[in-house]
Amino acid sequence: MKKMWVIIKREYLTRVKKRSFLISTLLVPLLITAFYAAMILLATGQGGASKKSIAVVDESGQFLQKFRDSKAVVFKYPKGTLEEVKASSKEAEYTGILHIPTIDIYKPNDNITYFSDGTLGLAANEYIENQLRRRIKDLRMEDQQIDKELLESLEVDLSLTKEGLFEVNKDQTAEGILSGIGYVMGLLLYFVLFFFGMMVMRAVKEEKTNRIVEVIVSSVKPMQLMFGKIIGISFVGLTQFLIWGFLMYGGYALLLPLMLRKNGIDQQAFNSGELSKEQVDNLPDISQLMYDLANYGGYGELIFYFLFFFLGGYLIYASLFSAVGSAIEDENDAQQLMLPVMMPIIIGVVILSTLFNDPHNPVATWASIIPLTSPIVMPARIPFDPPLWQRIASIVSLVISVFFFVWLSAKIFRVGILMYGKRVNLKEVIKWLRY
Repeated sequence: MKKMWVIIKREYLTRVKKRSFLISTLLVPLLITAFYAAMILLATGQGGASKKSIAVVDESGQFLQKFRDSKAVVFKYPKGTLEEVKASSKEAEYTGILHIPTIDIYKPNDNITYFSDGTLGLAANEYIENQLRRRIKDLRMEDQQIDKELLESLEVDLSLTKEGLFEVNKDQTAEGILSGIGYVMGLLLYFVLFFFGMMVMRAVKEEKTNRIVEVIVSSVKPMQLMFGKIIGISFVGLTQFLIWGFLMYGGYALLLPLMLRKNGIDQQAFNSGELSKEQVDNLPDISQLMYDLANYGGYGELIFYFLFFFLGGYLIYASLFSAVGSAIEDENDAQQLMLPVMMPIIIGVVILSTLFNDPHNPVATWASIIPLTSPIVMPARIPFDPPLWQRIASIVSLVISVFFFVWLSAKIFRVGILMYGKRVNLKEVIKWLRY
């Protein structure tokens, strides 16, 4: 045990001291925080984009003072003809001029023109067109003598309230946030299993290629060497996750007051989930996401399942990757051996896409129980509350599979680690299992 601990310590320290580890560990949460900060600033109109001042020259007299200003577009109504407004546009600092001649409200498309030397931008263009559509619609209603207030009163604002069939207090309304959390967890586990599994494989292959392993196995058993590498690199992954978690939580704590201040919202009401539906609907999309995340109550359960399936899945795939690394001398020879290892991971990611429409479909259900795909699929299903028997079946099968695949990989590892000069294929590896 003492010798294996030396290997664990060596694998851990040699990686966490690397500059690449420090840069990636610090850079990823900082980039994510900066990305969301930019989204919040842009969503609240504080991203540095200049307001567009649009001069409206209305010859019809039906559009004056009828457009609504926004944070990005402000409408001005100067007096004078189109040519006079054009002549004074630089002095008045107009971004552009919207010319509306006397039009047929039933055929307005060919007559309304926007004059500018610069680009309007897609968002501003869409906003101006929406304002024109709204006003022309009002004019048509007046022409047809349709009561606007009566028509608006007929509009129905309805959303379903979802509760559990037997657990009446089970709130199921946050489907969007559940889908997002589940998908991100599954995708994150995919990258973790692939990235750290490949790290184990390369570490074994390099020591075998450099013949360092011949010196090492003279002091420790191959099983101890394999476990030392797997556990040491798993500690590297857990260290990175913990640092990411703390830094991203710190980024969230910094961004939240900024978002609330820009939207004029009380932080205590935000954190306690006491905002009215109207207040939430008026928030920008990114702010609504932060509100849903702040008031989702199942994080303890999610963290437990994430860590459990991370460790279980990592032990399975890291042992398989280490077996592949022990069997090859060149990564180009690894394709035939890598395919059976990689296919379950890829299948698990493909199944993730089916969870959005039906997280309890038969394919997703069985994929969350089968141990080679369950580390990716089951954490993504946990937010949707799968039945207890499925959770137990998934946990039990994963634990049994960890012991089986570690034993299987150890049999391959102890032969392959000292096998040189022979190109290994799948048939040859199966022979090793009989030794």
